[in-house]
Amino acid sequence: MTRPRYQDGSLVIRGKRKKQCLIRWREDVVRSDGTIVRVQRAQTLGPVSRISRQQALEVLRSRVSSPNQQRCPTNAFVTFSEFVSAEWKPNAALTLKKSSMRIYGFNLEKHILPGLGAVPLRNLSRAQIESCLSRLRSKGHATSTVRSVRATFSTILQAAVERGCVEKNAARGIRIAKQIPRRGSDGFTRPHRYECCSVS
Repeated sequence: MTRPRYQDGSLVIRGKRKKQCLIRWREDVVRSDGTIVRVQRAQTLGPVSRISRQQALEVLRSRVSSPNQQRCPTNAFVTFSEFVSAEWKPNAALTLKKSSMRIYGFNLEKHILPGLGAVPLRNLSRAQIESCLSRLRSKGHATSTVRSVRATFSTILQAAVERGCVEKNAARGIRIAKQIPRRGSDGFTRPHRYECCSVS
């Protein structure tokens, strides 16, 4: 069911069994060469059971309140840490459970921001993310921890994509090897072997 247009955007309820709130709007985006292009944006806010129509419209209002300005900070050197604090955290509670917010917050403070927080958001590469995950593996962290940190990267970068801050999610499709313990014929555990798998 499509809601009436609200200012320069619209609120849409999608799905049959699990209905989700989706907002759409248009905004001007400054390219790296200085030119301005108007693009269509969309953001899923979560299930209708967790967010009211009024809350969704308030989020939409914040997106279209200044239609001639880019939603994402135009400074090409805004850091990953600055994006997290200014753009991601204030809005993440609408779509994430409290438990997920706690996990992502821990991963950011413990594993991500100390090493990559000062990196410009636009410059954060797949290689840097993979290097961060590899360091966690080499320090003996469990596969579940590595995957959790990878999911934190992916969730935040997807928000950056939706806001027009970056063109693609550099964390998407990173493959993580699953540790599989081996036992010899004598019953003793041998060093781990790895089974490569992709985490979406």
